[in-house]
Amino acid sequence: MLIYQKYYRDVFYLCIDRETAAARLQARLADFLGIDDTGLELCDLEQNQLAEAFQRKAISS
Repeated sequence: MLIYQKYYRDVFYLCIDRETAAARLQARLADFLGIDDTGLELCDLEQNQLAEAFQRKAISS
């Protein structure tokens, strides 16, 4: 959730354009997940890899 908080901070408080902020968000998420995001769209990363990571965490808890 901290990764998304940084995205909103970038856009709303630091006034970074959304494309740059989205690229930073994608890079942070990929780093968190330990994957290469080359060729991935942000929505694919969120809907597939991130969703799976949350599901794995919920199952193991």
